[in-house]
Amino acid sequence: MQQWARFAILGAMFVTAYLLILAWQKDYGHSTTSNQPAPAAVVESHEVSADLPNSQATATSTDVPQANIATQQVTDATAPVNQQLISVQTDLYHLWINPKGGDIVRIELLNHDKDKNSDQPFVMLESDAKRTYVAQSGLIGLNGPDSSRQGRPQYEVEKTAYTLADAKD
Repeated sequence: MQQWARFAILGAMFVTAYLLILAWQKDYGHSTTSNQPAPAAVVESHEVSADLPNSQATATSTDVPQANIATQQVTDATAPVNQQLISVQTDLYHLWINPKGGDIVRIELLNHDKDKNSDQPFVMLESDAKRTYVAQSGLIGLNGPDSSRQGRPQYEVEKTAYTLADAKD
């Protein structure tokens, strides 16, 4: 075999080994976020807990002044620990709405299973200790209801569970 072919193969092996080490470090290397506390236990009930991350308070938007974000964080910290969610069930889905701000915090699609051999419904949105996927509502503009110093509005409802009968629109 010619000398240049050996060097080419050897060089390709070194480049491959280097890229393999970089990929290993990216997947299993020491992370800089190791100082963070362990995640809280999974909340099985459908109540919003104050220890869950509030995406509204952590959002950084150029439209909202920094002073409003700071006052909102203080307001959210003094909020009650548990809030009763509003449950809405139809023949297609079951969803839960947080009365503080009107965000949809959980949706279960009743006609779609979680797995192929599962009887559990597919969960599209959820807010628990593992992940936070919510459909936020509200207007954050200068005169929007979410821009007040008291924080997000607290909506009041007559009851906390609503059910729409099958085949009713």
